[in-house]
Amino acid sequence: CVFPISERWDRCYEKSIRDRVARLREAQIEAMVEEESIDPFDVLASKPAALHSISRDVWAKRTGSQQGSYLAEVRDTLLTLANIKPEDLVLDLHARTGLLSNEACRLTKEGVVWALAYDERERDTVKNTAIGDALARPQVVLTSPASFDDDLRAAAGGGVRFSGIMGRNVLTRLEDKAGVIQKALSLLEQKGVIVLAEAVPRNGQRLSELLRFKPNDAVMEARFKKVEEEVFSDTTDPMLNWDEESLKRDLEAITAAVRIFAAKSSPKTRVLPSTIDYWFRSSSDNIRKSLGDRLKAEFGKKDLERLKALFHAQLDNMDFPWKTVTAYIKITRE
Repeated sequence: CVFPISERWDRCYEKSIRDRVARLREAQIEAMVEEESIDPFDVLASKPAALHSISRDVWAKRTGSQQGSYLAEVRDTLLTLANIKPEDLVLDLHARTGLLSNEACRLTKEGVVWALAYDERERDTVKNTAIGDALARPQVVLTSPASFDDDLRAAAGGGVRFSGIMGRNVLTRLEDKAGVIQKALSLLEQKGVIVLAEAVPRNGQRLSELLRFKPNDAVMEARFKKVEEEVFSDTTDPMLNWDEESLKRDLEAITAAVRIFAAKSSPKTRVLPSTIDYWFRSSSDNIRKSLGDRLKAEFGKKDLERLKALFHAQLDNMDFPWKTVTAYIKITRE
């Protein structure tokens, strides 16, 4: 900050407060409209919620959640790994609400930040959460994981190369994870860096760890754990058929300069009655089998109703530390 000495401290202090409030707000917004829950017991979410359409259940869940703090920690770790400089050209591979790209804009006073949105609602959300004048905001491109490289070249120029490429949960649900990284590498300058934070659902929270079964429910417990293990060991599910070690091997097949480390955290999460009902429902698509579908194949109607009642009795509106494993990935050309 460069101001007359009589004003310098006040203005710098005010700016630091504004930035801190904005960063907290951005993490909370990202938590509220998160596209994927990284919950293996869920089926694929169709669309992220728009800011104006957040349900009461979402508000209630976030009230009892530390997800915003967790996302702020992920953001700060990624930006530290990226080591963005003021003059850098930066790409956010999946902007969602602007959690990463807005922070990158604060760091690139002389550079430019581009952000990829995967549908119109997401694009509008990024634009609505960005602050500052037009030149200080992310340049948003509406695209998809399959065509983002071509769409970005069409918008930013065929020879565009980024010094920093970053993303959160860009790969988690995709089948061709290495293919996305190949596309990103084609957009990276020689001394650039790709940094990603990917949730690893396979190593995440097990519902059986939250439940307390009585001794006379030992058979029910064993059968539920059997179904739960089926969920986590489904080799056909791209969200669950990988972990940080297998991902490292896949990425090393296209570039040797890959570093991955896993971090465990347990942000407090509130389990709502509607969440439990959602777990026990039948899925409406053929993409992934819901937990309810799997349980119906294992339990009779009476036992299934008793199991669901046990869930509600023990978990309704309760806050739990929710085991979350995040793989941090750093890729360079060297």
